[in-house]
Amino acid sequence: MFEVSVHKLDGDDKVIGLASVTVDDQFVLKSMKLIKSDKAEGGFFVGMPTYKTSKTDAEGNSIYKEYYKPATKEFAQQLKDAVLKSYETGESVRFREDQKEEFSTFVEKTNYKDSSTVANVNIYIKPAGAKAEEGKTVSDFIIDSYRINRAGDSAKNPGQLFVAAPSYKAKETDETGKAVYKDICFPTTKEFTKELYGGILEKFENLTNDKQSDKEASGNFTKGVDVEQKPKKL
Repeated sequence: MFEVSVHKLDGDDKVIGLASVTVDDQFVLKSMKLIKSDKAEGGFFVGMPTYKTSKTDAEGNSIYKEYYKPATKEFAQQLKDAVLKSYETGESVRFREDQKEEFSTFVEKTNYKDSSTVANVNIYIKPAGAKAEEGKTVSDFIIDSYRINRAGDSAKNPGQLFVAAPSYKAKETDETGKAVYKDICFPTTKEFTKELYGGILEKFENLTNDKQSDKEASGNFTKGVDVEQKPKKL
């Protein structure tokens, strides 16, 4: 089940609202933008939150990447319809109310120099029980901006592993004047946080201790459930 809510914005000619989506009352994806465009169907499109990468294109321009995105055109349209309805009515809008979602994860170790990040994590949100076909994704959302980090200030002083949700630097600061960072997408309950993040860390430990392949370690954090591998780009 998905629940969409939109916060209307004033004073901006293009961005007229910010949308968030809650999945099964236990996970939220935030900071989607409702953007006016004469070229878009219906006069607007839903923009996913993005971040600036270290890469550039052929002309030297910075390349931006989405924190998460709809996995199919069908789901993207359902999401857009719900966002528009929420914007027009000022109320939250639910869709696929009779469908429970399932979370799958893929963990890949990294070798970043001088970095606390030890693994990249993909999260796939899809209808519970759905089976993937070759070359076709059954996911609704794809999140590929999660990380596993290690606390500690150096390799000689490593700390505990933790799952890091994607976040952005907010305009405000805390009471000490330090920058405030806000998560983009994250679990909303203690129970699901423990289940999701615990499964991700267990998968990483399997890679480290048992030297399993990334393919063997990928899959759903719920034991005994088969899930898809990395889908092809749309």
